[in-house]
Amino acid sequence: MKKCISIVNQKIILNLLLVSFCLDFSLISSAIAIPLAPVSASQKITVKRIQDYLKGIQTFKATVSQLNPDQQHLTGTVYVNRNTQTEYGKLRIEYDQAGQDLVIADGIKFILHNPKTKENTVYEIDQTPAAFLLQKNLDLEGDFTVKSLKEHDGEVELTMTKFGAGDAFVILKFSTVPMLKFNGWVVMDAQGNRTDVTLKDVVIGIDLAPSLFNLKK
Repeated sequence: MKKCISIVNQKIILNLLLVSFCLDFSLISSAIAIPLAPVSASQKITVKRIQDYLKGIQTFKATVSQLNPDQQHLTGTVYVNRNTQTEYGKLRIEYDQAGQDLVIADGIKFILHNPKTKENTVYEIDQTPAAFLLQKNLDLEGDFTVKSLKEHDGEVELTMTKFGAGDAFVILKFSTVPMLKFNGWVVMDAQGNRTDVTLKDVVIGIDLAPSLFNLKK
C-alpha cells in the first residue's frame, strides 16, 4: 500500500487532488514558508460557517478546470457523495482529456485507474488532500491548522494545513454573495509546486448512482 504521494511522479502531477500534500515531514523545507496570520474572533465565526457549509453538503457534481504545476490545463467532472456509512465520503473525477487516470474514492481507499494498462494505484484517503473534501466529521480547527483567512469583495480564501505538515498547504476558495459558495481550491507542496482547481456549474443535493464510485469490471 502506498502511503505518500510524490510530486516527482508525473502520473500524480496530472491528477486533480494528488499534489504531494502528503509528504514525508522530514523532507519539508522552509523555502515557501507563509506567515501565520492570527485568526480573529470574527474570522473564527467565518471558519465555523465554512465548516458547517462543507459538512452540510451531502452530494454534489461540478465541472472542474485544473492548472497543473507544469502549466498543463485539464478539464473534467467531479462527483462527491458524503452521505455514506464510512468515515469518508466517495469521489469520482473524470477528465475530458484522453488517457488521464480515472479517480475513484470508495469511502475507504483512493484509487487511480489507468485506462490504458487497467492498473490501479491505491492510497489511503487520509493520506491525500481529498480528505478535507470527503471527511464527514470535518473539524477545520482540530484535524487541520487554519493558517489564515482572507476576505475581500465577497470572496473568502481559507488557508489550512494538516497538523505537522509544515509548508504544504491548501487554500479553499469561496464566494459569499449572495450566499456562501465553494469555488475551488489551491494545493501547494513544500517545493512550491502549485495546482489550481476551479469549480463551475456546481449542483448540490442531487441523486448520484452508486455505480459512479465503483470501478467497472
